[in-house]
Amino acid sequence: MAPQDVDLFERLPPELFRPLTSCRKQLNWRILVRLYQTLFEEEYLETEYGHDRALVINCIDAVLNQYVSLWQHDEIDDELAENTNDLRVRVNLIYYSLRDTGWLDEETRGLRKYVTMSPAVTQCLAALIELAEGRPLVVSGALKNMRATIMEINRDPTGQGDRLIELAKDASRFARHVNSVRGAIRDLYNAIQGNIPAREVVCTFFDEFLREIFIRDYANLKTTDNPLIVRSELLRIVSHLRYNEEKHGLLRASYQDLFPNITPEEANIRLEQDFTKLEQVFLNVDRQLDAVDQMKARYERRVDTVIDYATRTSHRLGKNLKSLIADISRLDDAITVKSPLIDLEVYGESRFPPERKARVSPTPTAVHKRKVSDKAKEKSARERASRRAIRIDDKILQNYLDSQFSHRRTQELKNLTIDSVRDYFCVLHILRSSHLTRGKPHRLTKTLSRYHFKSTDDWFESNYFSMRNIIITRRD
Repeated sequence: MAPQDVDLFERLPPELFRPLTSCRKQLNWRILVRLYQTLFEEEYLETEYGHDRALVINCIDAVLNQYVSLWQHDEIDDELAENTNDLRVRVNLIYYSLRDTGWLDEETRGLRKYVTMSPAVTQCLAALIELAEGRPLVVSGALKNMRATIMEINRDPTGQGDRLIELAKDASRFARHVNSVRGAIRDLYNAIQGNIPAREVVCTFFDEFLREIFIRDYANLKTTDNPLIVRSELLRIVSHLRYNEEKHGLLRASYQDLFPNITPEEANIRLEQDFTKLEQVFLNVDRQLDAVDQMKARYERRVDTVIDYATRTSHRLGKNLKSLIADISRLDDAITVKSPLIDLEVYGESRFPPERKARVSPTPTAVHKRKVSDKAKEKSARERASRRAIRIDDKILQNYLDSQFSHRRTQELKNLTIDSVRDYFCVLHILRSSHLTRGKPHRLTKTLSRYHFKSTDDWFESNYFSMRNIIITRRD
C-alpha cells in the first residue's frame, strides 16, 4: 500500500485532539471515557438519529460532579459565558467544546436534538482507551486464537482471504503486546528509582508485578503457552500455504474477491506481505522473550537490593533515629550536648603526630617465564581448530558447493554429504541464506551471486537435521 493511501487526517476532524491537550485534558478524558462506555460503545441508539442530547448532558454533568477538582479555568471561557462557576454553565461549555472539535455530532430533528459519534472517532477513542488500560490483551489467549485460525485456513483455504488478513493484523498486535510485557516491567522498574520507602517497593512487587504481570502473562509465556513451542508448527503451515501452488492460488483468488478493484498482481503482493508479516513475527519472538527476561532480571535485582538494604537496620533503631531527629528539630539553634568524660586527656609529646618514615623503593623481582604444558597447548590448538571449523565465509561455502555439484547444475540440500564439522556449518549457512535473500543485505554476497537457493515444502530427516528441503541451482 502506498504511503499516500494512509492519511489519518482525512478520516478524523482536524481539531479532534484539542480537548486532550487543553488545561482541562484530565477532565475531558474522563468525560469521553464515560460517554463511550455508557452511550457509544455498543453502538446502540435509542432512535435512528442517535441519543437524545439530554442523555449526553446528564452524563457530562455526572462526571463533572464527581471530579470537580479537575476543572481548570480557561481564558476562552470568559468569552463564551459570564459565570463559569455555575455547574450547568460548565457542563454546556464542555459539551460545546466536544461538539465543535468533532468528538460529537449533533443533529436537529423537529424540536429535539440528537447526538452521535462518527465511526472513525469511535474507533480512535476505543484505541486510546485500550492504550490507557495498559495491557488488555492476554498474549497466551491471542496465541491460541492465531494457531486455531491458521490451522483452519490450512485445512480449507477457499474464501479464507479475509481471515488471513485479520490473522496478520492479530500477529502484529501479538508482537506489540509481548513487547508491552517488557514495557510494563520497565515502568515498574522506573517507578522504584530514587528515595522510595522499602514498604512501597515490596507492595509494588507483590501487587503489580506478581499478580498483574508474572502470573497472567510472563508465567504462561515461559511455560504452557510458550510461543517457541508452536512456532515451528506455525512457520511450517505458513510456508506450506505460501509455496503450495494450489492453496496459494485459492488464497490469491479470495484476495481478488475481497478487493475487486485491484489487479491479480496487486492481490498477490498483498498476500505475500501478509505471509511475510506472519513469518517475521514468529521468527523474532525468541528475541522478544529474551528482552523480557533481561528486563525482569533488572527489576528483580533492584527489588532484592532494596530489601537487602532495608534489612540491614533494625526496625527499633530506625524508630529511635526518627524520634531523635524530631526532638532536635524542636529545639533552638544553640544546642549544648553534654557527654561524659571517660578517660582524662593526657598532655605532652604523646599528642604529637608520629614522625613520617622515609619510603623505601621496592626491591626488583626477577621475572620467571612460565612454561606452558603440552596438555594446555593441545587444548588451545583444539579450540582454535574448532573456531576455524565453524567460521564460514564466501570462499569456504563456494568450495564446499563446488565439491558437491561436480558437473551437475542443480542439487538438493538433502543430498549434500557431511564429512566434517565445517560441512555441517556450511549446510546451516545454506539454510539461513535461503530465508535472508528477499531484499535483505547478506554477507555471503558472492555465494548468492553464483548459487540460487529456493525453499520447498518437503521436509527431510537425516542424522544431523530435520528441516525443509532446499533446491540449489548454479547460476550461469
